[in-house]
Amino acid sequence: MSSSTQIIPDEHATLLARAGFDAVQGDPDAAERDLRLVVADRTAPDRALALALWGLGRLGHNAGRYDDAVHRFEQAIAVATRAGLDAELAGIRISAAVTFQTIGHLERALVELDLAEPFVAGPAAGRWAGQRALVLLNLGRPVDAVHGFDRAVAHLDARAGAAAELAGADADATVADQADADATARQAALARTLLNRAVAHMQRGAMASARADLQRAHELAGAAGEHLVAAGALHNLGHLDGRLGRYPSALAAFDAARSTYVRLGSPGRLLAALDADHCEVLLNVGLAPEALDVADGLVRDLQRSGDVLQLGEARLQRARALSILGRHADASREAAAAESILAANDREAWAAMAAYVGAVASASAVGSATGSGSDAATHVSLAPLVVLADRLDAVGWRAEAAEVRVVHGRLAIERGDVDAARGQLALASRARPGSSVDVRAQAALATALLRLADGRPGAALLAARRGLDIVDAQRSSVGSRELRAAASAVGVPLVDVGLRVAIEAGRPATVLRWAERGRAVAMATPPATPPDDPETAAALAELRSLHLARADSPAVESRIAQVERQILRRRRLDPGQAARLERPASGAQLRRVLAGDVLVEHVAFDGRLWAIVVHGRRTVLRELAPLALVAESTQHLQFSLRRLSLLAADDQRVGAAVRSLDRDAADLDRVLLGPLRLPARGAGLVIVPTGALHDVPWTALPSVRERTTTIAPSATIWLRGADPANSPAAGNGASRSPSGTSGRVVLVAGPDLHHAPAELERVAALHPGATLLTGADATVARTLELIEGADIVHIAAHGHVRSDRPMFSSLRLADGPLGVHDLERLSRAPRTVVLTACEAGRSVVTAGDELLGTAAALLSLGVRAVVAPVVPVVDRAAADFAVDLHRGLAAGRPPAAALRTAVAGAVASADAAAIAVASSFQCVGTA
Repeated sequence: MSSSTQIIPDEHATLLARAGFDAVQGDPDAAERDLRLVVADRTAPDRALALALWGLGRLGHNAGRYDDAVHRFEQAIAVATRAGLDAELAGIRISAAVTFQTIGHLERALVELDLAEPFVAGPAAGRWAGQRALVLLNLGRPVDAVHGFDRAVAHLDARAGAAAELAGADADATVADQADADATARQAALARTLLNRAVAHMQRGAMASARADLQRAHELAGAAGEHLVAAGALHNLGHLDGRLGRYPSALAAFDAARSTYVRLGSPGRLLAALDADHCEVLLNVGLAPEALDVADGLVRDLQRSGDVLQLGEARLQRARALSILGRHADASREAAAAESILAANDREAWAAMAAYVGAVASASAVGSATGSGSDAATHVSLAPLVVLADRLDAVGWRAEAAEVRVVHGRLAIERGDVDAARGQLALASRARPGSSVDVRAQAALATALLRLADGRPGAALLAARRGLDIVDAQRSSVGSRELRAAASAVGVPLVDVGLRVAIEAGRPATVLRWAERGRAVAMATPPATPPDDPETAAALAELRSLHLARADSPAVESRIAQVERQILRRRRLDPGQAARLERPASGAQLRRVLAGDVLVEHVAFDGRLWAIVVHGRRTVLRELAPLALVAESTQHLQFSLRRLSLLAADDQRVGAAVRSLDRDAADLDRVLLGPLRLPARGAGLVIVPTGALHDVPWTALPSVRERTTTIAPSATIWLRGADPANSPAAGNGASRSPSGTSGRVVLVAGPDLHHAPAELERVAALHPGATLLTGADATVARTLELIEGADIVHIAAHGHVRSDRPMFSSLRLADGPLGVHDLERLSRAPRTVVLTACEAGRSVVTAGDELLGTAAALLSLGVRAVVAPVVPVVDRAAADFAVDLHRGLAAGRPPAAALRTAVAGAVASADAAAIAVASSFQCVGTA
């Protein structure tokens, strides 16, 4: 015998094995130490050895070392069989079944359970019933699984009650202690079983039952010291809330569960499951780029660990993200790989989901390749969709089944088969009140399409409105501006129903109402109070210091990305406010405030651009042009403007560049405004763009240059400016104050702009008493302090618009970036903000014409007007233009009027750089 082998007396070995086994979940490191000591002792009794090998198998399983786990379980089975340890043998086989299930060998798992059944007695009976139910659940049989879990819970409940009664009786202390330990063990087993039954309830759509099970599981596991199980209950509560659209509480539960998993040296499979559920929530709220990052890492980790069961699901999530991002060919391949893995492991429900994702992705790839521009669904056969929907419905994937049925209904209607559409849409329209937001929204959409197919447009509009009410309730439940904007995507198909009915009926007022119902709604509901979270404030401060130290260091870049994720995670936990959005602006309301001016709201529908014109006593609807033509003309104008901006004043090409700009601007003007027969030049203009039109340099257009023009996110938001009490900052129960007329002027110069101090000194001369921040004084904290409630704020600084993470769009100050998250901490918004940073006026446009970025954040906080460029500008010319703009502001002109005057001066100068800058700026704001 080696001198390094430790000899342990039999009784000591048995006690040590039991202690290590019991510590597997609560203290994995101590458990492994004790169990290895027992295995290393060649004189340990069979019972101790079997228990130690069993415990090491469980540790290997929890850590994702599945081959090692199987090996240990096989060793334990051999020892227990040889020694006739029937009770231990049953438990070991049940644990082995868990591992075989995890790696996708469901049939082998059932074999192990069948072999265990003759030896199951006492406490193991409940665990055996629960484990068999779990296999049934993974086989896509949630109803059978719930029945199995019911039996397991009844057994465990009865055993736990008896043990508790014995522990409390007047008995020998040793017996009472053992009974107490048994009661604790059964509590833990009951908690695990309740957790699994909750998952089955979720798949059946019984969300209330699922929540009750998870809450009880969390309490029981905590009392039993089973911290991993308690964390698992929190994890699944997060998954449940995610399914119900309660995203802040879902993400908070995920954070709490992750913290416990990491603290306990969590098994990799649990973190993988958490990442998969987090990925699903990100996809549901429209954050596909971030979801793809999570899915990529998850797939890599699972491939290394060999967890086949979760790998198929992870690859499916990755396929969904790729499809949303428009990478249809990649999505199709990934979905096919996911389907193959899932089908091979008898995961029929998930395989059906993968088949659907793959079918739609493949169809979209075909559409993109042919350039047909047709809906992806037109390339999908009807019969397979019905089969998929039925399969998904059978296993409780109600939202996905409803989506498939809606796609089928749309396709059938397009093909003229209304009867086929009616059957599938009727099935999709059946949603219970407690169903998830996605299910109820899909049901409302199905009902609306069904009513359209039946020739009942009024009933279709009613169903669509009810669906949008559901979306609004979900949107108001989150405080994060990013999540509110993402939630709008769910309502886009419902808005399209309303637009279709209104446009086909030729009713301009109804078109306006529906266009407004789905436009920039998230901007109208700011957080109830400015975020005052110390962790977020510390992270923002670190982010600023990291940007200062950047120097293209990979380590610094990695840390910046990590801190940004931390900030986003914290902000996504912000709760929303129970607020009812006011009705969309009507033509009559707008006309009262317009007072002779004109409002033009553009609408994209069925591949064409339309315009609603509100003027005088009329609201009219005009069809303009194909969206593809508008996009092409916009690109030509942007190119001409950028080329002119880059040319030196003495460049011989300047004349041709100016003519090219004028020609492209006139072409786009004819498309966007020419057919509208606008009134005389004296009338002001309010433009509400849609989609890519938010990137149009509107001031370059002749019809815009000759008028006082405001660009607005929506007519409803523009109208609010007519009454400060109804501004976004003051409405809906928010505690923020609206922007005020304090008379204060604050001028801020960022670093590395040599002209900025001189520019602001010239501006300051126009505003006696203005506060000027330059050099090291122009910090984020000082700037935020001074611009609270100011009348005019001008920031001359480099800007950065982040299309990947719009909430981190920023302006660079002395100590780092002033970003959207910093601005959201303002309690009282400034009234007018002038930004001379390149593209500072540009916003990132998401579904539902939701706007994210610096200018959008300012407007959402209650700023009345933001004057800024939407394309890069020449710094020197921008400084001169800013001074001309401030002459108008100092004279008391409204921002849009001051901008018009400055533009007219630049055009009259015939200076190419001045014309380029003037064409780049626009006034985005409210009435």
